[in-house]
Order: sequence, then structure tokens, then C-alpha cells
Amino acid sequence: MNNLMYQNNRGEGLFGKIDILSLVLYFLLLISGWFSIYSAEHKIGTITDSITWQEMINTKFEAGKQFYWIIICLILGLFILVNPSWYYNKYAYLVYAVMIFALLLTLLFAPSINGARSWIKITSSIKIQPTEFAKLAVCLTLARYMSHTNFNFRNREDQFFVTVIITLPMLLVLVQNDTGSALVFTTFVIAAFREGLSPLFVIIPILGAFLCILALVLPLEWLFFWIVAPTLLMSVFMNKFYIKPLIIVACACLIVIFSANVFVNRVLQPHQRDRIYAMLDPTIDPKGSGWNVIQSKIAIGSGGWAGKGFLKGTQSKGGYVPEQTTDFIFCTIGEEQGFRGMFVFFLLYTGFILRCIYMAENAKDTYTRIYGYAYIGVVFFHFAINVAMTLGLAPVIGIPLPFFSYGGSSLVAFSLGFFILLKLYSDSDKRFAV
Repeated sequence: MNNLMYQNNRGEGLFGKIDILSLVLYFLLLISGWFSIYSAEHKIGTITDSITWQEMINTKFEAGKQFYWIIICLILGLFILVNPSWYYNKYAYLVYAVMIFALLLTLLFAPSINGARSWIKITSSIKIQPTEFAKLAVCLTLARYMSHTNFNFRNREDQFFVTVIITLPMLLVLVQNDTGSALVFTTFVIAAFREGLSPLFVIIPILGAFLCILALVLPLEWLFFWIVAPTLLMSVFMNKFYIKPLIIVACACLIVIFSANVFVNRVLQPHQRDRIYAMLDPTIDPKGSGWNVIQSKIAIGSGGWAGKGFLKGTQSKGGYVPEQTTDFIFCTIGEEQGFRGMFVFFLLYTGFILRCIYMAENAKDTYTRIYGYAYIGVVFFHFAINVAMTLGLAPVIGIPLPFFSYGGSSLVAFSLGFFILLKLYSDSDKRFAV
């Protein structure tokens, strides 16, 4: 009975032992994203008032272009599944070097689009964003380096190389003025934490981010009076053992508070600063930096429980929300499918991420586990931040929703990442046996 259940869950044959459930969830996300793009693009005078399959595959429309990107993803996925999985371990460093070179080329020669140099133009209609593939390269490289026999986070040399692997492409992306994509690289700490990194490396950045938000919302005098001063006062009455740590904490809080203000108000560009303040209070500039968030919340809220129906979103049809097919694709789901549709949407994503965690945890080799958690971290960050920014819970940093947002580079990179995990998991028994 157990063997029968096992075989039903993982397909045998040409592709090896494939996790069928994760593959089904991937296809559901892929098709749902395609239909969402078609619906988001549905405007008076552009597309008819009902589904037209010819238009869904017509490259005049973004939905049609996405269809062919989906076909490319499936072809690449098939190629990955029928070829040996040891390629990804052996050539990880080479892939990383190629992507670093591509990021450098992007920085030097890519045209500026919306203030960022992130796209390499292949043809008049095809552009590639190397940043999306750089994330995948870091996943492979981290797995290669951290899976070697003597790796240990207590070793300073290992700490140094892991830091370099993550921060080098992150800095190159940051210099391209693509802050949102640069922040994605911080999620690789999830894989590092799973492999033994101290929890402090996760807790401290979270507390620091929370303190930065407070520094932008509340007066500096208030923060000093309620956070820094009490911490210093505690050091007077506490045991001598705690005096030094408390003083360090108080000084760190003081530095973070002042640094957040200086960085946001003097280092960031005006449009980036406006986006942060618009997240904290969209009414500051309702027709400028706060417009996207306000219209996004109106669109999602207007969907109610059952939604307005497929192709019937008035906010989407009227084009009130900019970047409707990319950064704000979630608005279309909320408006047209309502709370019920959003609930199913969250179930699909949660199931997909949990299934990826299952594959990572149940793989019999360290390489697959590390790669799996690195990939999961990237997907989760994109998913969580994209949805949060449409709801006004995070600044608009311009990162796509995996498998939903229109864009070939994003779709291909996320799909490649998934199929590699699928193949690594299917072959983990063999590599473990060797």
C-alpha cells in the first residue's frame, strides 16, 4: 500500500521519479498567470469583451507573448528533466562567472529604463534582464560551495566566501539602480540559516528594519526617549555582565535611527524616497507617488467576496492602476475574483512553496537541500513583497509576481529554477547512492 502511494506521488519512467504534485501546482500557477495577464490587458478598443483564443496567442498583446514564453519554459523544463542532474553541481561556478560578466555588461552598455540599467536589448521587441538569472546562478553556486564536506559556518573562510557569493551580484544590481532586485539577494540567508547560520543573522536584520520604519514614522526625540534612553538606563541597574551588551545595543539603535533618516532623505533618489513615504502614508501625494497604492487598494477592495467576474474589472478596464500586467497583476485577481479568488491564489502559492520545502527536506543529498531553500527564499520574497506592495504594506520596489507577472526573463528564470529542483530531487537517490 505504501509503495503504491509512493508511486502515485512520484512518476516513474523517462524523467525519473518526478514529484507530480509540485508539477501540477506549477502548471496551475502558470496558466492562472497567463489568464490574469490577458484579463489585465483587457481594455476597451484593445481586446474584445470575451475570451478570444486567437488573441491569447497573438504576439501583438502581452498575453500572446507570455504564451510563447510559457512554451519556451516547458521546452527548457523538458530538456532539464531528460538530462543528468550532476551538470548543475559541476558547472555552478562557471554559470556564476558568466552571470557576473552579464551583469557587468548590463551596467556598462544597457540603456536606462525608468532610471535603471537592467535590460539587455536583443531585438526591438525582446529584452533580457540578467538579474533574474543571476539569482538562479547564486542558488546553484551557494549549493555547490556550502555542500562541500568540510563546510562550517564557524569557519571564517567559509563565512567570507558565502558573503562574497551573495553580495557581489547584489552590489552590481544595486549599482544598476535596481534596488528592489538587489534586496532579493538578502533572502539567501534562509538557505544559510537552514545550514547552521546563527539565528541572530536573521533576527537582527528584522529588528533593524522595524527600527528603520519607526525612524521614518516617529520623531527622533521620541525614539531616543523611549528606546535608547531606557536601554542605557537599564545598564546602570543591571549586573555588570549585561552592561557592555546593553550599551552596544543602545549605540546600535542610535546608529540605525540616524542612518535610516540620512539614507532615505539624502542618499536615495527622490522617486525612491517618495515610494517609501507613500507606503507609510499614501495620502501625502495621492496623485503622485501614492497613486499606484491607492488605486491598487481600491481595485482589490472593490472585488468584495465574489469579485466582479473575469474580464469585468472596471479599475483594470479603465487603466487606473499602472503596470497592471507586471508589478500590480495581483490587483486584477483581487478585483475580478474577489476574496474567494485571492484565497485560492494564496492556497496555490502556499502549496507550491510547501511542496518545494518538502523536496528540499526529503532529498538525500546536501546540494539539493541547499539549492531548494535558496530557490524557495527567492520565490517567497517575490511573492510576499509583490502582494504586500499592492496592499500598501511594503514600498513599491518593482519586483514581479512569480509565474503571474508578464515578462520573459522572470518567467524563464523561475521556471528553470523549479525544474532544476524537480530534477535534483528526482535524482537525489542516485547521487546519494554513488
